This record gives sequence, C-alpha cells and structure tokens, in this order.
Amino acid sequence: MKWKKKSISSIYRGLNPIQESVFKSTTGDPLQPRSQGGEVRRRQRGFTLVEALVALVILSIGLLGLATLQMNSVSATHSSMLRTQASVLAFDLSERMRVYHRSAADYVSSCDGSPGMGEMQDWCDILADRLPSPSAEVADLGDDEYLIRITWAEQRNILATTLAGDTGAREEFTYRFQPAR
Repeated sequence: MKWKKKSISSIYRGLNPIQESVFKSTTGDPLQPRSQGGEVRRRQRGFTLVEALVALVILSIGLLGLATLQMNSVSATHSSMLRTQASVLAFDLSERMRVYHRSAADYVSSCDGSPGMGEMQDWCDILADRLPSPSAEVADLGDDEYLIRITWAEQRNILATTLAGDTGAREEFTYRFQPAR
C-alpha cells in the first residue's frame, strides 16, 4: 500500500461546509500550527546569534562590575591598613614620650627626611619604612599637651592620578595627648 501525499483539495472533500469555510479562510497549509491571528508559526530550535550576543554582553557587564567592586575593595583595604599603621606609629611615639617624660620637649620637631640622631630620628626612620612619602610633626600645645600629626601619600586611583599628573591625595592622622603626670 502506497501512501500518497494528499492535496489541499482532497482534504476539503470530507468536510462539512462550515469546516470547509474555516480551512479556506486561512492561508497556507491547514496542517501547520497557527497562532490566533492565522499566520503560520515556525518552531524555534535553540538560540539565535542575537540572543547569544545579548547574553554575552550582559554577562560581560556583570563581570566588569564584579572586577570594579573587587578593585575598590582592595583599595579601601590598603587605605585602612595605612591609616592603622599611622595610628600605631602615633601611639608608639606617645608611649616613648610618656616613658621619657622629663625630656618630652625633646620630641617636639618634625620628620622632614634629613638625617639626624636620637630617639626621634629612629622613630622617623620607622615611619619612612611603613608609610609612602610620610611627614610627621610633633607640636607642644602648652599645659603639658602634645599633638602628633602624620601625613602620607594616598593613591586611591593610580590610573587617574597618573593621567592627571597628580601625585595623589595626602591623608592625615592627628593625635592629641598628655604624657602621664
């Protein structure tokens, strides 16, 4: 038994007049799935190239956002580490001044990078090892009160400061104290 391909006219022969008018009002092959408007729908298989490219763009934007977030996190961590170093060094100098309270006035000076001798110069050398481009100043405020001011170079965005020719912002840590009486 051979199968013959049926023509559209042979399909119409076995239908009642209402069914025949429904089939004739539509265009194309009556056996194809149709949408509500009557046009023939094609079955989709897989992704199109445009869909794949859109997904790739969305994924790359998300990954760039994550990379930016990671860079900001590392920068903030580095900044907080430098601030912690400055506070530890200020407390170290204040303890040195408390121990040698009789000669606390000898500490009133600044670290300007020039070679020197003594306890203050040792502290300035430690400061230069721990902070980038540091400067420090110890001031006598009177009434046995002292002020330690430490500043250092902070480069939060190295690319932007390099392009602008700027050396970066200066951060400052200030500590007021009175040696023990």
